[in-house]
Amino acid sequence: MRITILLLSLAVLVFSACEKTTTPGGYKFEKHKSGDGAKPKPGDFAFFYIDLLFDDSLVISTRERGEKIPVIVISSDSVKKEKEKDQSNPLAEAAVVMREGDSITLYVPVDEKMKQNPALANVKNLVHRMVLVEVQTKAEYDSTLAAERKIQQERQAALAARVPEVKSLVDEKIKQYGSGALKSTIQTTSTGLKYIILEPGTGTQAAAQQPVQVQYYGVLKDGKMFDNSFERGTPYNFKLGVGAVIPGWDEGIALLKEGGKAFLFVPPTLAYGDQGNELIPANSELIFYVELEKVGN
Repeated sequence: MRITILLLSLAVLVFSACEKTTTPGGYKFEKHKSGDGAKPKPGDFAFFYIDLLFDDSLVISTRERGEKIPVIVISSDSVKKEKEKDQSNPLAEAAVVMREGDSITLYVPVDEKMKQNPALANVKNLVHRMVLVEVQTKAEYDSTLAAERKIQQERQAALAARVPEVKSLVDEKIKQYGSGALKSTIQTTSTGLKYIILEPGTGTQAAAQQPVQVQYYGVLKDGKMFDNSFERGTPYNFKLGVGAVIPGWDEGIALLKEGGKAFLFVPPTLAYGDQGNELIPANSELIFYVELEKVGN
C-alpha cells in the first residue's frame, strides 16, 4: 500500500513539545508523548494517525477521515541506504524511532525538487503530527486486509443486487412525475429544488462542513440513467455544503438525517446549467434517488 507524503495528514492533536532529535536519515522530530506499547520490528506494519501541515496550515487529517495510515517498518540500516539513493521515506523513518502510543511532530524540508509541485512552491516544511496507534506483524496485516476485503466484496455484491429494485422504484416515480401524479407530494424550496422525502432518517442530521456518504441513482427526465453508486457497490463520499457537488445535492442532502431516503428533482440552475457534460445534455433537469448512508467519520 503506497502512500505519498502529500496524501498524509490527521485530525488536530494536542502536542506539547519536550524532546528534539533526528531520525536515522536525519529528519528532525519532536517527541511529545512516550507510549508503552509494542516497538515495531522491520517487516511489521505501523498504523498512524497523521496531521499533514504545510508549515502551519493543516492540509489533511486522517483522524477526521477515520483512517489509520499503514507504513511498513524498515531497519535503521535500510533507512540510511534509502537516504543514500535519495529514496527516503520520512514516515518509515518515523516508525523506526517510535512505539505504540508515541506522538511526535516530524519535519520534512521542502527541497527544490519538491517545489516543482505548485502547491509546495512557497512551503518550507511538510509538518507531520503523528501518533503511532497500532503495530501489526505482516501476517496480522495480511489477515486484516483479507477480512476487510471480504467484507467490502460482500457489501459491494449486496448493493449491486439492489440495482433492479432501485431502477424499478425510479422508473415508477418518473412516470408519476411526468403525469403530474406527484404534484401533491412534491415539496419545493425557494431555490427551485423539488423533493420527496421517503424516509427522513433517524440518525445525525446532515449539515454543512460534515463528511457524508451517499448512495444514489441518477437519471434524466426521460428515465435514462447517467450514473449510480449501487452498481459500483460503494457510496459517494464528500463534504457537505462546500461546493464539492452540484448545488442541488448540497441543498437536498441537508434535508435528511442519517438513514434518510429521498427523491431530488434538480433543475438545471442547481445542476449543470447550460454547460452540461458528456453524459448530461445542457439545461437538463436531473432526478436522483438518494440514501444518506452516513454522516460524519
